[in-house]
Amino acid sequence: MPFHQRTVEPARLRRPEAAGAAGAPLFRSLEQVSSHALVCLLAQLADLSRCAGDIFGELEGQAAALGRRTAALHRRLDALHAATARLDHRRVKIRGLDHNPEREE
Repeated sequence: MPFHQRTVEPARLRRPEAAGAAGAPLFRSLEQVSSHALVCLLAQLADLSRCAGDIFGELEGQAAALGRRTAALHRRLDALHAATARLDHRRVKIRGLDHNPEREE
């Protein structure tokens, strides 16, 4: 279960960080407003891209770890298969059992 690791929050797109003096207009033209909004939007997309890069990097690390664990398990299963192939069920004696099919009680 993944844990909460990062928060992505929207920022204000239409208002600059430092507000102008009281009564002074923040922007002089509609072009300045749209340019500022576009710059803020691009900054948010860059931040989102950075977060996505971190997420994909973590996923890549987890996939590599899973691949290593799977390879180790595969080696253990191969060793177990080789060990069981060498066993002969006719030669192995089970201790503690007195099995006599002629003696039924």
